[in-house]
Amino acid sequence: MQLAYTIYSWSVKGIFNTIRHCRAIVKKISAQQHSQTKLDRFIRLQSTWQSKLASSKCALPSQKTIWFHASSLGEYQIARPIIARLKLEGTYHIVFTFFSATAIDALKGREGTPSTPDVILPLPLDTRKNADSFIEKVRPDIAIFMVSEFWPNFLESLRRHNIPTLLYSGLFRPKYHGFIRSKFRDSMVKKFNQITVHDETSLKYLQSTGHSNADLVPDPLFDNAISKREEPYDKTTLNAFCRNAARVLVAGSLHLDKDLDLIASIAEKYPDTKIIIVPHEISPKGMHRIIGTMPRKTVLYSESKQIKNWDNIQCLVVDFIGALAKIYRYGNAAYVGGGFTPLLHSVIEPLVYGIPVAFGPKTGRKYITSVMQTRGIGTIVDDSSSICAWWDRIISGNVDMKKIKRESEDLCSHNQGGADHALNIITKMIEK
Repeated sequence: MQLAYTIYSWSVKGIFNTIRHCRAIVKKISAQQHSQTKLDRFIRLQSTWQSKLASSKCALPSQKTIWFHASSLGEYQIARPIIARLKLEGTYHIVFTFFSATAIDALKGREGTPSTPDVILPLPLDTRKNADSFIEKVRPDIAIFMVSEFWPNFLESLRRHNIPTLLYSGLFRPKYHGFIRSKFRDSMVKKFNQITVHDETSLKYLQSTGHSNADLVPDPLFDNAISKREEPYDKTTLNAFCRNAARVLVAGSLHLDKDLDLIASIAEKYPDTKIIIVPHEISPKGMHRIIGTMPRKTVLYSESKQIKNWDNIQCLVVDFIGALAKIYRYGNAAYVGGGFTPLLHSVIEPLVYGIPVAFGPKTGRKYITSVMQTRGIGTIVDDSSSICAWWDRIISGNVDMKKIKRESEDLCSHNQGGADHALNIITKMIEK
């Protein structure tokens, strides 16, 4: 029986190794056919991790090395306040890997600052040889994988090297895309020494499946979003655009398909509404599509310096990255993109400003969306009529804005301190 289980376990792992690599490559190709440059960059980065690591800052003899891994910038935002808190201690060397080439580009040149990792690398492809080589070169004292990053060979190599592993900010639901994927996920979860989650549903699921090593902790994304809210941000262009507006809608992390169509429907029906669009990705083709889709005059932020009169301009497109969490402060309400894909973007960033937030129907990866709906902060919209109905309730005064602000403040106060919780967990795991 034990032999049969061992064969099953290794065959499942082997199958998923193959599937995962193929799927990752296919996704890169299919999602980026319009941008061969991105695919080229992803492939090129895979061959650079060893030389980049060799030329990077090394840990001091007195420092412990912590290896974080995340898929994308979105998951990095969860880790960011934890990294800032760890670096305040001065006794940790932080190595961070990404699967996303875009994330590496976004953080290029920022290594070693007070709130960023000391070393930023692409994650090598998940083979046994790569995993062993990477771990022997980095020599982490602990490995922290974010959300749902399950890489079998890396986890197995960490186990062989007796390095403690932490899955941080895990999200678990009983139904997980079929029997085989559920079995794969459960087999990967068993390889972690410790797991943290932010919602009761995930905790109960783990407990019901025999995982006694899970903790319910505050979400560090609240720490991150609150710190962004507290930072001064006063932009002349945004001030001028919003100055005489009756209402301002901030559409953040907008995808150029269903998301854009919904925002265009608001622009069409409500000509007095000013709209700030912050696209998920910035490209000349994408900017052209936004301008062509919006029904009234739309300008790019980068081309707006000479504008003196903003009265006849309905939409401003922010064509630079990195400021969305601060730009939400200009809105009376927010729409968060990605909700028609499996990757809804951060709804916590607008939540901390105490404004209504709308998003698409695919919210399974975000536990906080159901909490927001229960408290009257968040609303699911799935077509033009539903988003216009949501906006109509706001501008007609049929939404209790004071209650939304109170509920938002309560959520923030109950979820602060996630970075301190993480520090305590990490410290204890290293010291064991």
